[in-house]
Amino acid sequence: MAKKVSFFSANNQSFDPVNGLDNVFCSDLISYQKKSPSFKKIVRDYDIGQPKTVEVSFKNRDYHFAIYKYTKFEYLRKSIKKIANGYEISLTFVSPCLWNDPCESVLYEPLVTINGESYNILCLCTTLEPTESEESAWNRSGRSDVLDEKTVRVAYDFLPFCNLLEKMANKDKDVTFYLSMADYSESRAYFNPIIKKTYSCIEDYICELSKKRKAFAYENEMRVFVVQKITNENSADEKDLRLKTFCAELNEVEVNSLFKPITLPPYPPFPKNNPKSHFYKNIQDLDNFDLRIAITDLFPFQINQSHLYEINGDTRFVKKLESLYNHNSSL
Repeated sequence: MAKKVSFFSANNQSFDPVNGLDNVFCSDLISYQKKSPSFKKIVRDYDIGQPKTVEVSFKNRDYHFAIYKYTKFEYLRKSIKKIANGYEISLTFVSPCLWNDPCESVLYEPLVTINGESYNILCLCTTLEPTESEESAWNRSGRSDVLDEKTVRVAYDFLPFCNLLEKMANKDKDVTFYLSMADYSESRAYFNPIIKKTYSCIEDYICELSKKRKAFAYENEMRVFVVQKITNENSADEKDLRLKTFCAELNEVEVNSLFKPITLPPYPPFPKNNPKSHFYKNIQDLDNFDLRIAITDLFPFQINQSHLYEINGDTRFVKKLESLYNHNSSL
């Protein structure tokens, strides 16, 4: 994985339409159209005390350039619904006022006014980097033995995901989507609630809401913002200002193009002197078997198992479990 460093001359990203779409704009820090896609993360250069960008290339990666989201299975299950002509796919966006980190939510202004226009902003937090901070991502999501509470990593192919957003924007008027890289170049002092900021355009505000403290630079977060212009005709109720689900209908071919493999969570590792360590792979596959079957019943996704705590992984035991399960189910 090649990482190239360049100095960041401004604190803002710029945004361009994605492949001619009218309502989806992508940060210039994301190079999705190249044969070897890449993204740039904004970090702090301590030698000169200025922001810089570090390029993360996907040239020699053995997995897909995609948008990754860690989510509970319950939310995945609710986000894909079979309909007459295909599937209804939904995405839920939340207000930055609900973010856990007070240093981030302090930058958010409900119904921000810019150049005389009022806007409501909601966000979906994702990543373009599925492995560099994988352990922390799984740990942040937590572990559960309850099926709906188990975490999975959903992968959306980049351009089909943007096309999905465009369909959502066409269905729900007065909304625009922005794909923005998190900016990890600021320290705690930047996030000061006393300092009132002004913005020349909505893109400036999107850049402000993309800032995170440098302590979180390992996350490689990409934020998907939905911007709704509020007028007298489309005034949103209080619930929609804090959380809103957008939907679009896709046929089966489009759904297959949208979703890349669903990844199952790793099982906590055992110490080497624990006898169970010899059967770790089997225990992990058995623990996730209910999740594997539930995902298969939902849609014929390709399913991967995270091998975070394995030296070598194989699918032989899973195939035995599936064969035994299918045999017993047919009795």
